[in-house]
Amino acid sequence: MTTTDGNVIGTTVIVNHGLPSQRWNLVVMGDGYRENELLKYYYDVQNFVDKLKDTRPFDELWNAIIFTG
Repeated sequence: MTTTDGNVIGTTVIVNHGLPSQRWNLVVMGDGYRENELLKYYYDVQNFVDKLKDTRPFDELWNAIIFTG
């Protein structure tokens, strides 16, 4: 799969707890979402982030994570 299969719209930092070189960097890919579904994608990503934040061991390591979507 390449960018010719769809559009790369960009990235958004969702959670930022410091320098990427000193944190775990998690990227949420929006594969399968169409451009007209971006609001749903952002909602789904936020739900994922909220659930992960409340799940062990990530709840204890939360300040060591950077999310990009």
